[in-house]
Amino acid sequence: MKTLMISAALLCLSGTGFAHTLSDIERASDRIDLVSLQQYSKDAESDYALAYANYRLAVVSSIMGQQEQAKQALKQAAVLLQEQLQEQPDAERHALLAAVYGMQIGVESSSDLATLGKKVERHLTQAEELAADNPRVKLVQGMSAFYTPPAFGGDAKKAKRHMQEAVRLFEQPCSNICWGHAEAYTWLGMFQLQEGNTDAARQHWQQALQVNPDYGWAQYMLAQQ
Repeated sequence: MKTLMISAALLCLSGTGFAHTLSDIERASDRIDLVSLQQYSKDAESDYALAYANYRLAVVSSIMGQQEQAKQALKQAAVLLQEQLQEQPDAERHALLAAVYGMQIGVESSSDLATLGKKVERHLTQAEELAADNPRVKLVQGMSAFYTPPAFGGDAKKAKRHMQEAVRLFEQPCSNICWGHAEAYTWLGMFQLQEGNTDAARQHWQQALQVNPDYGWAQYMLAQQ
């Protein structure tokens, strides 16, 4: 179940310039296009897009079993975001960095887990303080609550609540950084599937495809049912 959940997705942007670059990353991620993601991770048009490309490169690399490349991409994303946060401490970068650290928990040695977990918590707290109504903050909070062991505060019900809030917040107009809407719906479907509610799960995956018809994770889950 959790292996499937890491195949999450990507952006829902349109436009030119910054948004265009993020849209390129989205399309490459949907296609599991490792070559394009490797390119975008080096020459994306903006600092944020560069970090995001490395994060998505790590996700796709992990899916394809290329764990060393995933580790390197995550390290690069973390360095980029840490540098950006020194000059521009905003919720978007804190949330993405929390997602990066969260994924590192799954690929790094066990000795790093406690430190990485604290970093995830710290950056999510800072992100929420800066923008409590940011849907990507809720999305990453939901992912974190799901993957964190119960002994350290993880809770599937809490994760579901965060994801429901993310979906609600994603209904707000967006013109800049907009990734995560289809991803949040797909997560809700995974929670419903885990609870044995297959019909409700399918409905959420269909909603994900209404947001992004090319969203690979939702397509895959619908095909499995």
